[in-house]
Amino acid sequence: MGYYDGDPWSNHILNEIKCAECEEYFDDQEGEGNICPTCKVRERAK
Repeated sequence: MGYYDGDPWSNHILNEIKCAECEEYFDDQEGEGNICPTCKVRERAK
């Protein structure tokens, strides 16, 4: 077992996509679409 095997980021694959709302790039790990978490929170607050 390697030193970093327990680290959840050790085998992290960046899935960077552009947000359709703010056009910022974000790491979409859940594959939930093209809206970043910040914009999703902003939408819920409305």
